[in-house]
Amino acid sequence: MSGTSSGTQGAKVAGPSPEEDPELERIRAELLRELRESSARPNPVGGGPEVSEGPGAVPLNQGTLGPFLRAHPRVVLDLWAPWCGPCRALSPIVERMSARFWPGVAFGKVNTDEEPGLAAGWGVQSIPTLLFFRDGRLVDRTVGVLTPEHLEARIRRSLSPPELPSQEA
Repeated sequence: MSGTSSGTQGAKVAGPSPEEDPELERIRAELLRELRESSARPNPVGGGPEVSEGPGAVPLNQGTLGPFLRAHPRVVLDLWAPWCGPCRALSPIVERMSARFWPGVAFGKVNTDEEPGLAAGWGVQSIPTLLFFRDGRLVDRTVGVLTPEHLEARIRRSLSPPELPSQEA
C-alpha cells in the first residue's frame, strides 16, 4: 500500500510536462518579456542616442558605463546604494537636475553594491558621491547630499554646458 501511495505522490510531483503546464508557460513568457525589456535599457554596444534617450539618471554598470561616457560629452554620475539614506535623499535632486540640464548634460547612476569595482576604481569611499565627467575625463566630485542650488552651481562650474546661460550676468 505504501508503494502505491509513493507512486501516486511521485506522479503528482512530476505533474504535466513543462510544455503542457499553462502556469509555467505564463511565468516563462513573463520572464522572457522582463529580460527583453531590461536588455533594451541602456544599450551597452552602440553608444549614441540609444544609451540615453532623454532626461533621467540612467542605471549603469561595468558594461554600459564606457559607451555612456563616450556618447555624452558631459556626464554627472551618481554613485549610490539602496540602503543609504543620504543617497535616497539626493536621488530626487539628481533627477530634477537631469531634466533641467538635458540634453547638455547626461546623468547616470551606479549602484555601488552591485558594482563595487567601479566605485573602487575612482577611490570612492563614501556615498552618495557624484562624479563629473567632461569628454570622458573625471573633472570634479562631491560627497554627500547637496541642495538643488549647490548641485546646479557645481554642474555649471564643472561642466559649463553651452546650452545653458551662465548665472553670472
